[in-house]
Amino acid sequence: MLREETIQDIAEPDVREICQPLFNATDISYFHHGRVYKDGTACSLNTSPRWFDCYIEEGYHQKANYFLDAGVYLLTAMPAYAAECASLRSQFGVDHKFDIIVKKDTHLDIFGFGADAHNDSIVEFYFNNLDLLKGFSEYFLDVAEPLINKALLPENRLFLPELKKNFANANTIEGAT
Repeated sequence: MLREETIQDIAEPDVREICQPLFNATDISYFHHGRVYKDGTACSLNTSPRWFDCYIEEGYHQKANYFLDAGVYLLTAMPAYAAECASLRSQFGVDHKFDIIVKKDTHLDIFGFGADAHNDSIVEFYFNNLDLLKGFSEYFLDVAEPLINKALLPENRLFLPELKKNFANANTIEGAT
């Protein structure tokens, strides 16, 4: 059965174009942006829509509690995310998953980065270049605003009840950090 085209598929070439300067200047080869609201609705734009399909189909989103706190996360160093990272590595050749979580009053933004599975030095790069990655994240929000708005239209917005439950069990989303 063929899969129906999603906003992630439609936007992928534009997301890649926005990310190309980062990809050309660094060893980063993967990027995603997710926006999650307290009501369990979300949107996702990324350079690998098939990975996002896998992420949902395999239920990895059901245990995505780490993002309830703003900060930076090296998912490959977190045992709870070993299966997710192994799947990303084996199916898509991407490893060293690194997320930046930014909380706003109404939602949170997740910015994810990854690199070739054989590039172990990227981890040091992430931590030594946090300002660059945070700056790119802000740049992405600005340049991709029309894509994000399209992804947030009711017909494109995702509803993931597990996210709503995770928010209900956590403290409220605080102001931007």
